[in-house]
Amino acid sequence: MSKRRALELEDEKKPLSPWIPVTLLAVTSVALAVPLLYLRRQRAAALAKDASAAVSAASTAPPRRLGRGIPAAQAALEQSAALAARPASNAPPPRRRVTALSGSIAATPAPSDAPAPSLAAAPAASSSTLPQDDGFNVHLYGIKAFGGATAIVLLAAASGVWGVKAYMGVEDPQDFAKRMRVVLADKLPALAARINRTLDATPLTAPFALPISLPAPKAEDLANDAPPPVTDDEARSWRWADAKKRLADAYEEGGASQWFEVALREMEMEAGQIRQRDSAQEHPRTQT
Repeated sequence: MSKRRALELEDEKKPLSPWIPVTLLAVTSVALAVPLLYLRRQRAAALAKDASAAVSAASTAPPRRLGRGIPAAQAALEQSAALAARPASNAPPPRRRVTALSGSIAATPAPSDAPAPSLAAAPAASSSTLPQDDGFNVHLYGIKAFGGATAIVLLAAASGVWGVKAYMGVEDPQDFAKRMRVVLADKLPALAARINRTLDATPLTAPFALPISLPAPKAEDLANDAPPPVTDDEARSWRWADAKKRLADAYEEGGASQWFEVALREMEMEAGQIRQRDSAQEHPRTQT
């Protein structure tokens, strides 16, 4: 990499503001927590309403049961007629007459002293046992919850995009692509060189002109950044134990970027050894 290119990369670097990751973490946490708390609160309110309705229904006394096979209106009329025909004096009630009809004994029931239940009280008592409509609509509350979650996610996405734009100093996707290419060339020059070399070697056969927003890298920059090619002797003498040692040394010296470069070179050496082995196996077959 030339000195001019290195100076340009150093000028474009900016320190990372500490509030950007904190803001992204806070917005993401709120986007996940608010819908859950909202649904939990609605569920607790619905359970409380159901419990209160069940307690009120249990505390209400059930209507009085009448004789089996006797309509309620007829029983009420008979009881009211018996009370009206009862004498007002303190004389004892008349004696009941027992008449035998075909071997069976029939007795007239004595009038009851308990007041007859009103006809209007029975429907009211039976209606109190029905569940009351609390106005809770599952579909409406579900739509509200998902709408709120969608709005929070959109707000979080907009905040993330704005934070990236403010941190990297870009205005549009083209500027972002240019900045990412510069970062890739600075942090991982071996990978950037391999990508550019592959793109240059691959012919473009598209029927239309592809949009190119950035100028192609210079040949001298690629030549300086590209690692030396793997020789046949290196590929033949490649061993996994030695590769592990070289990878560990690279990580201790230069961190993840140097480890990645050494890993790419080790992969090329292994691929060269496999090609040599395959060609050696195919060569005796052609001679026979």
